[in-house]
Amino acid sequence: MISNKSRELPILIRALIVGYRLQMKLSFIEISMKLGIAPTTAQSLYTRVLERSGGVKDLYEMLEHLESKLRLGAPSIIEPRE
Repeated sequence: MISNKSRELPILIRALIVGYRLQMKLSFIEISMKLGIAPTTAQSLYTRVLERSGGVKDLYEMLEHLESKLRLGAPSIIEPRE
């Protein structure tokens, strides 16, 4: 089973979750049993990718949105103009 302590699922696992759900119509419990992850993990990932794709349930469209939108570091400070 993939550790829940890991910060991010590997891209291949994310792609499998989307493919299993969208193409094979598997439940999140079935997906979790195949991939060794929690059903809630599969569901939240699928939901997040679907939202990023604008709600378009198309495999290729959803696969384009698998990457995490992580922000690295603090936001840039914009200095005022003089």
